[in-house]
Amino acid sequence: MYTRQRNSEQTSATGADISAEEMSSESSVDEPVQIETKDVPASARKLDLESSSEDEIELPESTEGFRFVDIAILAEIMETFWCPECRSGNIIMKEKLEGKKGFASQMILECSARNCKYLRSFYTSKTVCNGKAFEVNRRAVLAG
Repeated sequence: MYTRQRNSEQTSATGADISAEEMSSESSVDEPVQIETKDVPASARKLDLESSSEDEIELPESTEGFRFVDIAILAEIMETFWCPECRSGNIIMKEKLEGKKGFASQMILECSARNCKYLRSFYTSKTVCNGKAFEVNRRAVLAG
């Protein structure tokens, strides 16, 4: 719901007329009136009106770019994946603290099964300048 000032030709956000009870002369013209709208945000309604049934959302073929990511959430999601080697353990993601280089972190993926030796390590950013610097750090400096 939202509040709107009364006037003689008032309509709701959905285009329906205000009831006669709301337009009664018992209240002043400047009194706010509560008008119900759909539970859908205005931007979603606008996009729905502008798009036709022929329009489709195109998803990129690959995900690229920089994001702020909560590592705890990502690690929780990773634990739902099976180990690609033994198929009995789950993947556990950890951050190697001594491998941290500015905004770039070294992450380790390992299997939770005791007898599986699956272990992969990677950095969260690409390197630039022949591997001497991380792209995320360069971007942070240039943005500042």
